[in-house]
Amino acid sequence: MTKPFYYLLICCFILFSNYAIAQVELSRDGGAAKILFVDHGIVNGVDSVNFSNGLELTYIRKISDLFNLAIPFKASVADIGAELNNRTLLSLDAIAQVPFGRSTKGLSIYGLGGVGFVIEEFEESNIQIPVGLGAYIPAGGNSFINIQAEYRLSTQELRNNLQLGLGYAFRLPKGLGERIKDRDKDGIPDDVDMCPEKKGVPTAKGCPDKDADGVDDLNDQCVDIAGLKELNGCPDADGDGVADNMDDCPNEAGLVVNKGCPQLDSDGDGILDDVDACPTIPGAKIYNGCPDTDGDGVSDKDDACPNTSGSKSTGGCPDSDGDGIADASDNCPNQFGTAARSGCPEPTRTTTTTVTSTSTTILRDSDNDGILDRDDKCPNKFGPSSNFGCPEISREVRTVLATAASNIQFETGSATLLTSSYSVLDQVVQIMRQYPGYSLSINGHTDNVGNDSNNMSLSNSRALTCMNYLRDRGIDVSRMSYAGFGETRPVADNGSAEGRAMNRRVEFRLFVR
Repeated sequence: MTKPFYYLLICCFILFSNYAIAQVELSRDGGAAKILFVDHGIVNGVDSVNFSNGLELTYIRKISDLFNLAIPFKASVADIGAELNNRTLLSLDAIAQVPFGRSTKGLSIYGLGGVGFVIEEFEESNIQIPVGLGAYIPAGGNSFINIQAEYRLSTQELRNNLQLGLGYAFRLPKGLGERIKDRDKDGIPDDVDMCPEKKGVPTAKGCPDKDADGVDDLNDQCVDIAGLKELNGCPDADGDGVADNMDDCPNEAGLVVNKGCPQLDSDGDGILDDVDACPTIPGAKIYNGCPDTDGDGVSDKDDACPNTSGSKSTGGCPDSDGDGIADASDNCPNQFGTAARSGCPEPTRTTTTTVTSTSTTILRDSDNDGILDRDDKCPNKFGPSSNFGCPEISREVRTVLATAASNIQFETGSATLLTSSYSVLDQVVQIMRQYPGYSLSINGHTDNVGNDSNNMSLSNSRALTCMNYLRDRGIDVSRMSYAGFGETRPVADNGSAEGRAMNRRVEFRLFVR
């Protein structure tokens, strides 16, 4: 059997397949023609593969969506080995083809198994059991490319073989086999038509689709308006995933949980109403959207003195002497005292009089902390000697200063503060007022992006900007110093974006001179 003969047969089947494409009503019958590549070597213990050619003509009957019966007739000339060369083989099989689920976009992959009768050289015969895999690949209309691989186990020695096939398959048109019913005459066979008694379209699986949106009218909640499949055929004008018929704001993108409407920011402070503790009054993110009118670090809603700067420990009210008792309740508002004495100090315990030939000197300890006023950096506020007589900085204040380093923000490449930094610096102002005996160092730092000299200058300018902000709010410049260190003191790896962000900072440190 020569190669031109193979080619002629394949061309004939292609032409026949194209004829089948033009038909509307199709039968359950079909056919296929394939070129075979047959090897008797490697499956029988021979080290090499030696394919010979063959031809297969097959009748195919569709029994159901999950079962085809194929009757292939095969002819080949094979080299079997052991001096059995150029052997003419003829076979007739009965094969079950079982698809793996429904076809995807026309592609159908199937497993096969069956039994075959083989005649060799028109003299000998044997029985073979074929098993394998195959696929039908759409080639237009009802024509398919058919690929198949099968292993055949023989009852005769040295007759096991491997066969690979490539060719065309097709469904027979009306008049050449059993007709498939199409009761609604919409060109879609009843066995695949989801609405076999109503004229429909292929895009809706044979069901009517009035608005041509690919969703059949039965399941389309908006039959007269083209929409989206995922929204049951209804449109979504604003593209927010909520169908217009269910969207309270159909022309404005919003949230599903908000019935298609966007979340509101009534006061325009950048914090959405659902998380804004003061949704009608502009405020800062640090206070959950509430304002801090007096800038004392206590939001107005929690501030007992919202228009007068105070401290958190006194509910936002002033505490001039820092003894934790608000001035309004402090009988000695300018002297560090105790709650037991309503804010007044204990009676002075140490008064020493030294008499010399020329003068009398009185030594006092005004805040009763055991450190004489002449040696006390904070003579009116109780503090330990280890801190020069000044009160220890609270853990809360230390936390504020530590977080301020990463919360101070500037315009890119500039020393101009972003407005989001104001509330942080206002907290530093309150700390400076709360600890009048302390001084503040302000140190600017950058990452390693850019010129070293420019970074040094930029960090210096940013530290100065922060100091000027504190000065403008009443903090004496004699209590402050500033410096820029550029990229010389990183606290994280500059090799990552996160590390560089941590290195761009302004640090604040309180100390007693």
